[in-house]
Amino acid sequence: MLTYESIRDAVSKEKGSAGLTPLPADFFMGARAYLDKKSKLRTKEDQWEYDQAKRRMQDLVELREKKILMGALYFVRSGVKPENLTEDEYMFLKSLASVIEDWQGKKKGMLEAKVEPQHVVAFLEEVPLFVGIDMKSYGPFKVGDISTLPKENAELLKKKGAAKTAELTI
Repeated sequence: MLTYESIRDAVSKEKGSAGLTPLPADFFMGARAYLDKKSKLRTKEDQWEYDQAKRRMQDLVELREKKILMGALYFVRSGVKPENLTEDEYMFLKSLASVIEDWQGKKKGMLEAKVEPQHVVAFLEEVPLFVGIDMKSYGPFKVGDISTLPKENAELLKKKGAAKTAELTI
């Protein structure tokens, strides 16, 4: 059975270590049982020990949580899984890693987004509102209107005879 001293020692070791410290597989279950037992006792000493142990367990969980957060980022970048994770902490790490990987994919897309070449076209016939290759809405256009469009859309409109390349003079 876990004791106040073993909880205090676990917190002390965790504070003194850069990485996660090893814990027995049943540590958190034992801590819960210890806290449940102490919460039912009514002496001042038991109440003090319960309050202290509960605070120390909160500290331990938060320390490990911070290390897992940083470990998840390192895991995604390097593929090296942090050591000494409990089963629940490993599931937490996997969830975090998934979110980080999604974010990195979006970030990469934002940083490497291509600027689509734009073409200036003059409309030779009426063209209703349409969604361009860049997923933006364009139009509606009347005969004689001039607009800049993504290259693929401008080429398609020119091929259909609905627009021509506009000559701009400044």
